[in-house]
Amino acid sequence: MLQLKFGAPREECFFVGIGGYAAYNLSGTVTPASAGTFSIGSDPTDNLKALDIGLVANIGYQLENGIFFRARSQYGFTNLQPQVADPTVVLSYTPSIYTRAYSLEIGYFFGHKAKHIRHISKDDGYQDIRIRE
Repeated sequence: MLQLKFGAPREECFFVGIGGYAAYNLSGTVTPASAGTFSIGSDPTDNLKALDIGLVANIGYQLENGIFFRARSQYGFTNLQPQVADPTVVLSYTPSIYTRAYSLEIGYFFGHKAKHIRHISKDDGYQDIRIRE
């Protein structure tokens, strides 16, 4: 994910990010159990496709101490509903299932205490050095 921060190091800042995701569903269940069997995979007879690919975007605010608040969105490109395998079944619609997820998050960025100092050398000019407190 490409994450951009707007602000000076070690200070409060806004950030935005965008990137892709790939997810693979390993298993699933149907509730209630009386609903029958449920299968996940790439076969047209399966109830749900296993592989999902999509886009993730976020925007947030980070405090000086590393705590952040973020709004995040996930948008899947893959239709997870396999096509109807029985050609005798006629539907008045095309079934589709797409991933759409939205979340509000509170978290902590590790390594936020890194800071930059500028070292001046007579021979080399300016040189940035990253140190940890």
